[in-house]
Amino acid sequence: MESFDFLNPNKPTVSILGSCIIRDAWGMGKQFGDYTIKQFIQSNSPFSCFSLPLSELTDQIIEEKDMSNTAPVWYRWFCINAYKTLKISLLEKKSDWLIFNLTEISDNLVRVENNKGKITWLDNSRAITGNKLFENKKFSKLKTKLVSSIDFAKSDKIDGGYNSIVKMTEVILSCYKPEQIIFVDILPAKQFITKDSKIEDFNIYELEEKSVLINECSKQFINLVKPHVIKVPENVLGDELHQWGKSPFHYIPELYEYLLNAYTVIMKKFPDEQSVLSTLYNEYKDIFSKRAELLCEKNNKSVKENINQAVASKHDSSMPSNKSLARIDFKNFGSKVNSVQVIKASDNSVKAETPAWFKNETGQGLVLQSSAGKIDFELKCAGNGKLKIWLRGIDLRDKNGSRIPVWINYTAFCIGKKNILKAPELTWHDKPFVYELPVKDGKILTVHAEWQLVD
Repeated sequence: MESFDFLNPNKPTVSILGSCIIRDAWGMGKQFGDYTIKQFIQSNSPFSCFSLPLSELTDQIIEEKDMSNTAPVWYRWFCINAYKTLKISLLEKKSDWLIFNLTEISDNLVRVENNKGKITWLDNSRAITGNKLFENKKFSKLKTKLVSSIDFAKSDKIDGGYNSIVKMTEVILSCYKPEQIIFVDILPAKQFITKDSKIEDFNIYELEEKSVLINECSKQFINLVKPHVIKVPENVLGDELHQWGKSPFHYIPELYEYLLNAYTVIMKKFPDEQSVLSTLYNEYKDIFSKRAELLCEKNNKSVKENINQAVASKHDSSMPSNKSLARIDFKNFGSKVNSVQVIKASDNSVKAETPAWFKNETGQGLVLQSSAGKIDFELKCAGNGKLKIWLRGIDLRDKNGSRIPVWINYTAFCIGKKNILKAPELTWHDKPFVYELPVKDGKILTVHAEWQLVD
């Protein structure tokens, strides 16, 4: 892939709006282009950009000294977010190109309310957490509450998508033409490479809803704007050795090479742009797959060994058939002390555990596995909350670390006397049937489930 001419006096200028993913391509890719980055704006999610300016809630001014624990750039980003000046900032340093993505829409938000009932929304960025901003005495009259983007999205939903995406579209199109906009369509990595060169999973429960939200918002933005689109293969891996640390949004170096190559194709205005981008996509999809395959071979894993290891690490070898295992996951969402436990079960071989990755500030989950074909059990909830249930199959992998679908057909799932299933539900690990209901502290649920393995 050719790069820009470093001697070209007419360097294209670039503004970047979104997460560090699209910025880091310029600094982490092995290939560098001839460009001028005019500005980078982070931590300004569409969900927080269109509420009241913080100045309408308090006459206290946020000063740079209030954010002494973080780099100065965080003060700038926070001020854009707090005072709702995104459009002004985009126009102040308008460039030839705008690169944009929407992964930040999955970040938590801070709801801020004053004593008169006025409310605004802010990104829960490092500017707030790193400086404990709202513990500052000057903001003591403001009430704050951490809210997940998933919960906010429910109130923002409109026909065809989300109201905030419509507003963000209007702002961006008032500053840039569609042909000047490059949209990076990327989802969080499902797996990552560890420091010792192994492949492990991220917490699928934290990623599942976030991925759906990012995907919905990205599709809506693309449909409304018709920008240049760089689609990132979903098999891209995260990297524990990434300079910013382990995260589903911190990827292996090859991802940033891919983005920089794709930027080049678009900004050099290749006449066959779509064809070249499609070729690049397939090339790097293969690169990501080969990277995973080489790691598995390095660790001496054949397909069979990899599957057996995955099964053995999760299930008791005394079970009659690991591949006939059904898996039902539960989580009582609320506070970090919310939990759920099995107190009685008809299947003596049933496994019920709470893995470390299924615990966070929203509660503790439970993974239940049984090979009996049907089971009756009692479930006790601790804490008032929302109980979410996933009916799925077990997690089996091939030598590349990719999941192998093990299809389970759930023919009955009853809570008390109510059968939740209107018809049989065919599921596997990555395509679960999901159900949720409100629960009270101490509530005991009687559960019945029946299922069959589908060969």
